[in-house]
Amino acid sequence: MNGTVAYLEKKRMWKITAPPHIILRLKRLFPKVSKRQHDALILSDTEENARDIEWALGRYPMTVENESYLRTRADAHRD
Repeated sequence: MNGTVAYLEKKRMWKITAPPHIILRLKRLFPKVSKRQHDALILSDTEENARDIEWALGRYPMTVENESYLRTRADAHRD
């Protein structure tokens, strides 16, 4: 696996931890992310972000904590 995707329930955020080359690519996918984030990306819990995370997982397989919630949020964006 290339990293982890964790849902931080109390903060309503997603945390993506991955090797530096993957973090660099994901920063292009999520332009609102601070360029100062290095080891991990912190993203707000939006339906759009969930769908983009799901897409990124197809290219960069990662371990996902709370995968069912991610799918629910991504599906809501498709509707």
